[in-house]
Amino acid sequence: MKASEFLKTLPERPTREREALILQAVRNGHALPPRWAKIHSYAGTSEAVIEVAEDALAIGEPDDWVRVTVNHTTAQEIADHLGCALPTTRIANLAYAQAAVRLSPCFQKPDAQMAFTSRMVQHHRKIEEKRAGRPGLVSNVGKDWVLTNRLAGNPNHAANYGWFDTGAPNKKLWQTLGLAHDRWHVDYSQTVRLVNRTLTVDGTVVQLDDVLRSGELAALVSDEGPLRIVRHPGVGVGGTRGLGALLDAPAFPPESAVLPFIPFVGARNYTRASGRATDLIVIHTMEAVEKGSTAEAVATWFAGTHAPRASAHYCVDNNSIVQCVHEEDVGWHAPGANQNGIGIEHAGFASQTSAQWDDAYSVAMLDLSARLVADICRRRSIPVAFVNEAGLQSGARGITTHAAVTRAFRRSSHTDPGGKFPMDAFLAKVRGYAACAPSDDGARFEAPKDDGGPEAAV
Repeated sequence: MKASEFLKTLPERPTREREALILQAVRNGHALPPRWAKIHSYAGTSEAVIEVAEDALAIGEPDDWVRVTVNHTTAQEIADHLGCALPTTRIANLAYAQAAVRLSPCFQKPDAQMAFTSRMVQHHRKIEEKRAGRPGLVSNVGKDWVLTNRLAGNPNHAANYGWFDTGAPNKKLWQTLGLAHDRWHVDYSQTVRLVNRTLTVDGTVVQLDDVLRSGELAALVSDEGPLRIVRHPGVGVGGTRGLGALLDAPAFPPESAVLPFIPFVGARNYTRASGRATDLIVIHTMEAVEKGSTAEAVATWFAGTHAPRASAHYCVDNNSIVQCVHEEDVGWHAPGANQNGIGIEHAGFASQTSAQWDDAYSVAMLDLSARLVADICRRRSIPVAFVNEAGLQSGARGITTHAAVTRAFRRSSHTDPGGKFPMDAFLAKVRGYAACAPSDDGARFEAPKDDGGPEAAV
């Protein structure tokens, strides 16, 4: 099947149907067979020769094909069907270091359409422009879904990694190992790099799973030591299924609940923590003008050399979310609720009227914020319920405001987001998004830290 024909069958939005159609195309033999490239790895006195696909997975024919982007769930199912594995961070590093063709990342605007099929095609074409027909192993054809021990106990999370670039803040890559996404997340950058399950170690043919688990040899293929996770723990091992069965698979979040790309701009002032309980989401206003760049501007202020003695976990405006503090760390946003709260700043002022909270800018911003809050509530089992000052004093869990925290603990004078903030309508929207998100079967997740990466919550 030619890619031009295949693409006509795909919905524009990142639905469960689109994932199923891509998986079905692979199972029907419409994926281009991987061309294997040999990469070498050394650890101690041992050498491994690993085969990785020269390029990302593609659907079509040699003269008409397209790289496809899928979520971590589908990527694992594709790898299973083809008898392959997904890479580790070490294998991804080796592939980039030994690539015959190195490309800079093909960035696109991080917005609500970043997972659309047209953006997937645009990404593919930009890669082809940069590759310019050069043969051999190519790297930065997208970010990889990877194997990591950090998926243990987190069966509904996904692990991504990549976009090598000396222009990144850490001079190495944009996406450090991150588990901020759930395993149903997809965007234009998430391609599939396959790894052959057979390799050689010191000239002997061995199985990748055995090397990954080996105390002596794992360093050849893993940066984490021996791996307990050799495939995604949340994805069942299935046989060939028809499209109807694929569409009847377990819950998949509708595209309306999918969060956009969320860059990470680390705040200067916060308290590093580990394993803290998060019981509250605290709503704030930035006391800053309503612009499309307000979230980025306030995040930059939190991070700058003249940063205030304050920080929040997220900043939200009408078109973007920026993360400033990792959820497991303590932001300085609402004294009395810092230790167990996640602070979310919103563009605008506490003095806004009901009409101003109902204008086009605020409606778009609060919709974006509701998606974020629903995601946090789902991952951290926080009730979607308002907590007033009495509830705060008694240790209730849920969603509150800086004003309520001030009244409860009298450790600040802030009154944001103001008396006209549409809390009832906001909570109703959060409940709607939380209800249509994938179930975590009651599990409580502590989001891991993605030090150095710009994508801590995408």
